[in-house]
Amino acid sequence: MATAAEYGHNSWELSVQVDQREGDEGMKFKLRVKGDLHVGGLMLKLVEKISEYLQSSFCDKKCICSCY
Repeated sequence: MATAAEYGHNSWELSVQVDQREGDEGMKFKLRVKGDLHVGGLMLKLVEKISEYLQSSFCDKKCICSCY
């Protein structure tokens, strides 16, 4: 975990939960955000985190895979 001195006093950790529509388990993410981040930037960070998560989940399930 990073200290406040590393990030400054104008950032915080935001917890986001993405629920699935049809009973599948939701996903939880923690994003480090600053006060000047707009909603579009936050959504972009969230999409990047979801993509990383899905890629790593797919690679874990498939032994012969080259995910980058």
